[in-house]
Amino acid sequence: MEIVSIKGDILFFADVDSVKRLVELAIRNKVNLSEADLRWVNLSGADLSRANLSGANLLNTIMPSPTQPTSLKEAALFVCNWLRGRWIQGKWIDTPDGAYAGDCKACLHGAASYIGGNFGPELSQALSEKGFTIRWNDEEGRTEAEACEALMKIADE
Repeated sequence: MEIVSIKGDILFFADVDSVKRLVELAIRNKVNLSEADLRWVNLSGADLSRANLSGANLLNTIMPSPTQPTSLKEAALFVCNWLRGRWIQGKWIDTPDGAYAGDCKACLHGAASYIGGNFGPELSQALSEKGFTIRWNDEEGRTEAEACEALMKIADE
């Protein structure tokens, strides 16, 4: 598996089992992971407290969620609760002081990965299947309230 920046620079090349350790090593050595392509990476249990993930692609990434939901419904509720005051457009995630530092922001799908824990990829897929895609999130005039409404539609199923 490669972790590649959006600019095309290969940051790491490793088998799937080594990726989590490599990401943690990169963080400890202050490698900037902003704009990194972290699609399909399982980072559950990783210490991302000092990680700059601003702009990283988190599609189908499993993050070490502080909430650890036990169902898709609970994941949608946790993400909606977390997203209030933190919703952004135009990029997946913004972590100016490190992941989970308190000042992080995310788009709808970034938040699904960031807070949804093991249910993050499933939640993102469920949102997309209902038309709440990344493109939908980034449409001009879209609001945070609409993002939470989308999550509630998943929670109410």
